[in-house]
Amino acid sequence: KTLSGYAPQVSAGVDFHCDRLFKGLMFNIGITYEPGKAKGEKGEGEGYYEEVRKCESMPLEVEFNQLNLMFGPGYQFRTGTLKTRVKCGGIYRPFFHKMNLMYDRYYHPRTQNVKWQIDTTYGLYAGVGLEYPLKKFSLIWDLEYIYNYNKWTTLKDSEKHVIHQNALCLSFGVKL
Repeated sequence: KTLSGYAPQVSAGVDFHCDRLFKGLMFNIGITYEPGKAKGEKGEGEGYYEEVRKCESMPLEVEFNQLNLMFGPGYQFRTGTLKTRVKCGGIYRPFFHKMNLMYDRYYHPRTQNVKWQIDTTYGLYAGVGLEYPLKKFSLIWDLEYIYNYNKWTTLKDSEKHVIHQNALCLSFGVKL
């Protein structure tokens, strides 16, 4: 099933401009922390325990804290005062904590707060952005599309699960 949610981010990054190699070329490295929540419904036959599988559908909620490392190439265009940029790259998630899958207690009280072990988590991102230079800093607006592939194991019964995350991230920041 599909879950919908939100994940506010705190991020920091560095853009290495390689104008001596090729004008406008840059390489970006970033780190992002996201505490998130998602809600949805799990359908029949998708539960993790026999009693749960018998339910036609049940509400569920996912909470998580994750740390992403992002790295990749980019290009910056100079269009008058504004600088426009495009970037893409890979994501690696070394830290994923407090992944809780919570079912409504009415359906099955034993399935509350299922704990997970993360086996594999990586992804791709692509984005566009604007930079408005001021005297001592620049204002930055970015729009990114992020795709993550996650493979998790439940700690209770060692079942494997694969989740694909798609996210659209709009950010505003300051470049020093």
